[in-house]
Amino acid sequence: MRVFLETQTRLALDASIHGQTRQVKDYLMGISDWQNRVPGPIVVAREMRLGQSSVYRAYAELKRVEVLIVKDGDFYLSPKLCWKGRPKELERACKELLPLVKALPSGLVKGGSR
Repeated sequence: MRVFLETQTRLALDASIHGQTRQVKDYLMGISDWQNRVPGPIVVAREMRLGQSSVYRAYAELKRVEVLIVKDGDFYLSPKLCWKGRPKELERACKELLPLVKALPSGLVKGGSR
């Protein structure tokens, strides 16, 4: 998995991302599937042994800071945060998941190392 430090640093400095929201973000990064797909909040609440309302709040906050994206009812971590997939698929994912983003994450070299 590639992790983009610029986004990680921004989140570390964001005082609104703390407590269970940070826990949920870290957990989602650890369990993300191919192309950053992650389970919904009910599954995560059960797996993390947290209350559903806490995880729903964390998902809402992660969506607000553009870490979590919902597309067609599926949940994905932002490709600006990390990427679990082939390097050549990252550009396509950014175009599909981040239609308002004009550039790939900084430091990304097309076809670069994994």
